[in-house]
Amino acid sequence: MINLTIWSPTADTFEHLDQRVRWLTIKHSSISKVYLLPSIDVLCITQSEVSEIVIVNWQKMNDIVTWKIEVRNTSIKSIPFNIDKLVKLNDLEWSNNKIESLNLSSLNGLNELTHVTFIRCSILEIVDRDPVHLPSLLVLVLKQNNISHIETNRWSLPKLSSLNLDNNQLSQIPTLKQFTSLRALHLRQNLISNIEHSDLSSLKNLTILLLSYNRIAHLDSWRSIHLPKVKTLHLNSNHLRRLDVRTWRLPKLKEFFIEDNQLRTIEGFESIANGLRLFSFGGNPWDCAWVHFAVVELKEQLQSEWVESCRI
Repeated sequence: MINLTIWSPTADTFEHLDQRVRWLTIKHSSISKVYLLPSIDVLCITQSEVSEIVIVNWQKMNDIVTWKIEVRNTSIKSIPFNIDKLVKLNDLEWSNNKIESLNLSSLNGLNELTHVTFIRCSILEIVDRDPVHLPSLLVLVLKQNNISHIETNRWSLPKLSSLNLDNNQLSQIPTLKQFTSLRALHLRQNLISNIEHSDLSSLKNLTILLLSYNRIAHLDSWRSIHLPKVKTLHLNSNHLRRLDVRTWRLPKLKEFFIEDNQLRTIEGFESIANGLRLFSFGGNPWDCAWVHFAVVELKEQLQSEWVESCRI
């Protein structure tokens, strides 16, 4: 439905159709409310003046099939009331909508929900009035908002595998110890200055850790860090002046991004160098005498690139 100005359906509206509406798209419309009947598979609203989604009361519980709601560039400022009635909902995507305050506990009861995305929604805070319990959630994306703090102690997300908090205002890492299934953690472009070993110690399934474009000055507490499955580590574009990896236990590390810091050497570099397939190092004031010594542990291609950067 494009350029729609008035539309107020009821359950009867859809009952009289010859075939069930499976995909409802509303685009470039000036209507203020969209009425969602749970017998619709997918609702997509984009570039419209819609300010509210109203879930139509539907008595035929066996006919509730809505599995995806996608909302982009509208005036909707909150999650629909009674969204928990959409028991088949699998994917919730919100982008470019001004929400400011997000209550994830309003999604409780959506036991088939696997993907939740809120991008560029001007979210300032996560306010959970009740504990959050989403037993099937795999991916949570809250990037490009204005979140400065997240209280996750009351979150129960046993299957969460990817958490994306890129480009927010976080000054510290939220509590993550309960997310033992987490495989990818995105924290790029925040205001984080310190990361304790304890912040990450329970994440034994983590494979991707992205911490670039923060304010990290040192990682002293990582002396005994053990992340047995991490393959990709991004620490580029921070404020690191020294780095000691002698006691790091990252046996699977393959990609190490450390460019655009203030490093001259990396203590214990030989303990991680041999397994690296990608080593991004530019933009540091390297001690070239040390580089000449350290490259011996690198694969041949990485050796030549680093030595050339130092013009030895």
